[in-house]
Amino acid sequence: MDMKTDLPRRAVLAVVTLGMLVTTAIAGCAPGTPGAPAPSPSATGAADGSRPTPTSVATATASPESAEAGGPLATKVIIFSGLLGAYASDSLIGGGLDMFEPVASIDPVVDEISGYFGFEPIVEFRPADPSGDGSDYTSYVWDGFEILDFDYPASRVPARPEFSVYVTASDVRGVRVESIDGVSIGDSMAGLEAMFPADSRRQSGEFNEEIVVRLYPMDPVEGRYGPVSFAVGLAGPVGGDVEEIFSPYPDMQI
Repeated sequence: MDMKTDLPRRAVLAVVTLGMLVTTAIAGCAPGTPGAPAPSPSATGAADGSRPTPTSVATATASPESAEAGGPLATKVIIFSGLLGAYASDSLIGGGLDMFEPVASIDPVVDEISGYFGFEPIVEFRPADPSGDGSDYTSYVWDGFEILDFDYPASRVPARPEFSVYVTASDVRGVRVESIDGVSIGDSMAGLEAMFPADSRRQSGEFNEEIVVRLYPMDPVEGRYGPVSFAVGLAGPVGGDVEEIFSPYPDMQI
């Protein structure tokens, strides 16, 4: 599979298919593009220009008891480069989730995300293609919000993300879902391409030409096939709207 031209949906799976060996360190990187419009106040980076994190965009820490019993804890979920943050208004719930942090079980991550949205996911085990170089994985779906938990071979542990995020909806039962800089499903791809020209590229999709934009890429690390950088990925057809948001998005075009 060619990472440079494959479908955005498969970009989430490329971490497995290509067998990337990446460090678990989360490094800072230069945000945005010079001259681009200012990012959303809810998802800006630190004053020194470092990569945004769930903590850097929060105004306070929310108390779980503040949510209605049985309802969602979050009003908004933001997808970062290899990180996930949930907020009650602008207050961070917990400390955020690191997609690269080793965990003994994905269950606590699933439980936390279920708390964000207020309901349990649909769970599906998906075996690897026996003809390929991939791994088995389990999909957890909260409507238009999905995490993929991969069953990597022992030889790749612990140098890989613990889970990936794939989004196809602007909200999940009233909880807004967006990337850093406030981008959500349904936003204009042309507008994003204009805002981030250095981090955008056009490629052939399954049915049409599409635009893929990467936001706030992490510092490159050495992968199995050379240097690789992880970011938030946004994709949609040329002349259309954002249809997919995914993280961590592995990109060898650096």
